[in-house]
Amino acid sequence: MLMRQFIKPHLVWLYSLLFLIWPVKILYCAVNTVSVQGDRFFLHGELFDMWGVRTANAVKNQNTTDNLIGMLDDYKAHGINTITVFYQGSSGGNTEGGNDPFSPDGTSIDSACHNRMVQIINACKER
Repeated sequence: MLMRQFIKPHLVWLYSLLFLIWPVKILYCAVNTVSVQGDRFFLHGELFDMWGVRTANAVKNQNTTDNLIGMLDDYKAHGINTITVFYQGSSGGNTEGGNDPFSPDGTSIDSACHNRMVQIINACKER
């Protein structure tokens, strides 16, 4: 159980901060490099002014994933350049109703949920 509590917050930050950022200008880089200096974010060494939307439950099922992906261009057109998605949705710790994609020992993630996260990451990369 301790391992499970440790893994969840770190996976959330990993995916929400490093992979779900798509810049307004298209950058052709194999890897996104995000850094923080004081209270400022940098993407590939350039100041990056983040305007984001919390889309916590977007990997809960395929319908919510498809809805989010369908909105990405509209978000971008309105200046949104960052989204946050959580594996466990917005119910941090509430596992009722099948909202917990983590294995009981916290060492793996439900493959369908993970595949939906990858779909979102790839859709963001395309923009």
